[in-house]
Amino acid sequence: MRAFTLLMLFAGTFALMGCPTTDEPTDPPDGDADTDTDTDTDTDTDSDTDTDPVDVGGDCASAYEIEFDVDGNAGVAEKIGEPGDRDFYFVNPDAGTTVWSYVASYYYDEDGEPDTVMRLYDADCTFLGENDDHPYWSWGTDSAMFFQAYDAAGYYIEVLEWGDWADDYDGSGGSTWDYEIYFSQLDLVEYEWADNEGANEAAASYDEAAASTEDDLWYYWYLFGEPVGEQNYVLQMFGEIETAGDEDWYVYEIGDKSVGSYLRAHLWGEYTGMLDAVVSVYSPMGDLLCESVTPGVVNNLSAFWGEGGGCTLRAEEAGYYYVKVEDGSGNGGAGAGFFYPLIFSGPWSFTSGDMWEIESNHPTGLANTVAMSESENTPGYFYGSFPGALDSPDDDSDNFKVLADDVNGLDGKYLSVYIETAMQGSLLDAKVTVYEDTGGATFVEIASATVSPSGDSADDPSVFDLELENDNNIYIAVEHESGTANADASHYFFGSVRVTDTTIN
Repeated sequence: MRAFTLLMLFAGTFALMGCPTTDEPTDPPDGDADTDTDTDTDTDTDSDTDTDPVDVGGDCASAYEIEFDVDGNAGVAEKIGEPGDRDFYFVNPDAGTTVWSYVASYYYDEDGEPDTVMRLYDADCTFLGENDDHPYWSWGTDSAMFFQAYDAAGYYIEVLEWGDWADDYDGSGGSTWDYEIYFSQLDLVEYEWADNEGANEAAASYDEAAASTEDDLWYYWYLFGEPVGEQNYVLQMFGEIETAGDEDWYVYEIGDKSVGSYLRAHLWGEYTGMLDAVVSVYSPMGDLLCESVTPGVVNNLSAFWGEGGGCTLRAEEAGYYYVKVEDGSGNGGAGAGFFYPLIFSGPWSFTSGDMWEIESNHPTGLANTVAMSESENTPGYFYGSFPGALDSPDDDSDNFKVLADDVNGLDGKYLSVYIETAMQGSLLDAKVTVYEDTGGATFVEIASATVSPSGDSADDPSVFDLELENDNNIYIAVEHESGTANADASHYFFGSVRVTDTTIN
């Protein structure tokens, strides 16, 4: 249900943004048989062996040049004709134009062939950014990017197959590995929200929208919907930091039925052009709850949510939550690459019930029990989660336990613990420590961490593949690395634990 709901919401977003109106891409083969006045001048030899309807080269020098129609749209049908086949496209919209590029393959046929990756390059073929899958995997394995064309020299888009892109995998392709790629030029003014230079201005605009059913502001309110506590709620917004020091603010309303659920605010992907993006969320009382300097969503990064990046937080009260977007270096400029695609989602809940910590869970002996589940696909793979907060000076640790009986014993198995803070916008500087219960209220430390061994989002401390030597119950402590003096509502964490028969990291 979750995937379907998100798919429909994002499909609606595409309709809002103006996808190409043709049923199928109609760009001609070489020879330029269409009736417009352009002339096909590419000279590449197209060394791939597929039967694509257009001559799309495999590098920047032989890229296929996209011609936009009068509405600013274009579409091309292609394929990953053989393993290692890569397709390059050149776009040169008016400088300052916002461009939406996306691949449609899985969307039409869920066979996953091809599983595409999209890459963006500047006019010198210098790599700028990439996207594997849409946020929340909303279009399956299809890929997409938003960017502002602030360079009048143009840009290159590359489409390649996931196995050809990922480390330690081999590329795939074939005569039936078809995809379509679309490009749309967006008039950013049509999609930007109303006056929102500060929290008060954003709230006033939101109130005006809620009171009206006649103007464009009401459409914004309608998309947010009345706060009824429904799950899987996603909204795409667009904006830009138009001047140095500019801030854009948005309102996300939470009703009584949604208290205790979770919210997310992040950018579409990791590429943010010239923008040194910072996304923050404030409570209805104006307290800082979350701040992310890496707000671009990254699929498959988070052990807890799947998606990492941006702000993820628990709504502790009803009211207006305020989302702020700014440039961390204080820069800005209209049409100069400070554009951003912002996503709000939630309220999220969990079918297994609220996993939030139950106080008091310190000292160690008062640990909450983590509910462990066994994977349906991988016998012997157990997982569980334990979010919480160290939000007051007297809350120096939160403790959780994994019972041997809940995972068919611990002796000879491997334990992995992931604590996510910076990855989800928390300001908690966390330390995680693993103990085993040796009996008689005695807990022996067997591992600790203040960083992630993976190097990804290094401030999120994790323990990888700790080999266990007995069936003693495991206790996990999350605490401040730098003390509790500055503890507040922004010092929260999302924890996950894995018990496995083999190493997984």
